[in-house]
Amino acid sequence: MVSRRIVIVASGSLALVGALWFFAPKYRSWEERFHEIKVGMCEAEVVEVMGVEAGDYRTGTRGVAFWDAGFVWRPHPASAKFWSADENLVCVWFDANGIVLETRISCGIDLSDLTIIQKCLRWLRL
Repeated sequence: MVSRRIVIVASGSLALVGALWFFAPKYRSWEERFHEIKVGMCEAEVVEVMGVEAGDYRTGTRGVAFWDAGFVWRPHPASAKFWSADENLVCVWFDANGIVLETRISCGIDLSDLTIIQKCLRWLRL
């Protein structure tokens, strides 16, 4: 017969893991965040939505190319800032006053051969 102490410890551990999972901050992809950026927002608001300053946040562990069928590069009378990750590339154009003029997102295409374990970890977002 299983000892009462083992059952109590196992139940407590399971409850703790469940509580940690339930109350843990939920991962939001840059694609989800991108849809919150609106024309007319200031640069500080965009940084708040994205959670980090513009920059290259790719892990560097695999080759990634970015592709967007509707993406047309054209000159703007403004500056563009980029947030790049393994999954997406977010581009936001700001005017001289730091106000959003236009936004674009491109999906990342993995160019490397991933193992089944790496694919599972990527699917689990770990």
